[in-house]
Amino acid sequence: MAMNSINTNSQALIALQSFNGTNSQLGVAQKRVSTGYRVADAKDDGGAFAVAQAVRSDVAGVIAVGE
Repeated sequence: MAMNSINTNSQALIALQSFNGTNSQLGVAQKRVSTGYRVADAKDDGGAFAVAQAVRSDVAGVIAVGE
């Protein structure tokens, strides 16, 4: 008896979605740890990134004057 059917494992699909979400969050955490910054890209948080860039600029200016 030939039947055309596709069996989907819904629990496996839910687990895969959960895994993908966790993997994505892990990537963000690893980037933050590797750069040492809470906000490494504008994609993380645009407003905080702009403030962080301004602070980094100010610190670089103070360091340059100090040297």
